[in-house]
Amino acid sequence: MKLFLIATLTILLASCGYMGNSALDYNNSLVKKQYEVSEDMNAFMDFIKISRMDSITDIDSYKTELNSLRDKALSNIKECKGEIKEVGSFKDDANFQQSLLNVMELYHQGINYDYYQMGAYYLLPKEEQTTEKYNEIVNLVLSMDSKVETAELNFIEEQKKFGLKYDIALSED
Repeated sequence: MKLFLIATLTILLASCGYMGNSALDYNNSLVKKQYEVSEDMNAFMDFIKISRMDSITDIDSYKTELNSLRDKALSNIKECKGEIKEVGSFKDDANFQQSLLNVMELYHQGINYDYYQMGAYYLLPKEEQTTEKYNEIVNLVLSMDSKVETAELNFIEEQKKFGLKYDIALSED
């Protein structure tokens, strides 16, 4: 009977959300996931910015690297989203967690389509690499940038609220 009571209590506590040591540990676990994904996102975006097609001699190498960076980022996003969901909420407060899941979803959308379109522009046949097409893609990217920035700012605001609510000092680093 005692083992049944302990198992029931453990299941009940686990269903209430994050079981870590403190609010600071919870904060750090979420921020770590965001940082991991942002590193892949930055590598992808840097590749696009640095590897303009006019400076690339091997289109197949460019395409391989572009797809490899995208696939790595998408895989990491999927993994991190699963881990964030698994971590759960902190004391039934899911706002901070949900704000990061929103960021991850936009990262996924961006890298899977909008940002990828920017990199793939250079893979289009020369006759399709028009100013109009480029401007269309730039508008997609700018729109996604705006959505991502809003979601990231919301994540930061939720982090600040979380810090105030649970009395943890957050640094800007």
